[in-house]
Amino acid sequence: MLPFAGDFLGAGVPAWSRRWRTPPVAVQGVEDGLVPGGAGLLEVTGPTVAVSAIKKHEVRDTLVVRLCNLAPAAAEAVLVTGPALRAAWCTDLLEERLAPLAPADAHRLAIPLGPHEIATIEVEFAG
Repeated sequence: MLPFAGDFLGAGVPAWSRRWRTPPVAVQGVEDGLVPGGAGLLEVTGPTVAVSAIKKHEVRDTLVVRLCNLAPAAAEAVLVTGPALRAAWCTDLLEERLAPLAPADAHRLAIPLGPHEIATIEVEFAG
């Protein structure tokens, strides 16, 4: 519990929450240690953006990322991936594709979010 006065965004509650999170321990590679591990799967930047879900798509061999803008003002989330992106789409909550998204480059995807908007993004990695 974190006591604060006023607005939770202004008081920095999301930042305090991130400080106390413990990342899952995961190691990629071969047990003998001769093959190095890979880069991280993804990172989302945006001071008022929270990731609420990451999962494999039920039917396709893609990844679904659900984002939420916590602020009452528009924001931009930037999804940075370790593996190169092949394609990305905005989807509805049933994970049906609505519109394609154009990655900024092979590892970056900018997602505009309205005030308090929840967005579901489907990404396909290259290779």
